[in-house]
Amino acid sequence: MTHSLYLHPLENGHADPQPLTETLHKAGFLLADDGPRGIRAGDRLMEYITYLGCSPALSSGGVENGLRLHRFDTPRWMGGSAHDRLRFPGCGHPIDDAPKLLAIGDDWRCPECGATGRLEDIRWRRSAARADLFLEIWPVFPREAVPSDALLALLRQASGADWSWFYSLSSETARL
Repeated sequence: MTHSLYLHPLENGHADPQPLTETLHKAGFLLADDGPRGIRAGDRLMEYITYLGCSPALSSGGVENGLRLHRFDTPRWMGGSAHDRLRFPGCGHPIDDAPKLLAIGDDWRCPECGATGRLEDIRWRRSAARADLFLEIWPVFPREAVPSDALLALLRQASGADWSWFYSLSSETARL
């Protein structure tokens, strides 16, 4: 299974994609839109992402990574596939299908004890977030690709918001 690094704005989960893509293009982080397969990585991607383990294959045209912007009209939850065992707050019962839980809505109910709460209450362990814009980079090994401070500063400059990240199954997995 292929995993991705997802970056997202924190403040209200919103950012305008146009100045974002323009800024990232000028910085050499991404190239032009490549249609349904996403955006091609720019030659300077490796300056903005730190690969702690196995890095992606390098080719003469840049890094063999895919990038995709996921845009939504309103903030929504994305991700959920975690390496660590996710648990419901309070009772600590395991969450068996986090992506399904995210698709249900903003509230949860533990199937074991009946406790309820909001999705924000769950400790997602860098496996999910809520926003209306996500920048996805694949393939990565979870926790082995980390955005640099320079990339986070670039994203803040382009959007006016602070950004964070998480790891989850790649949207490419569904396309294979």
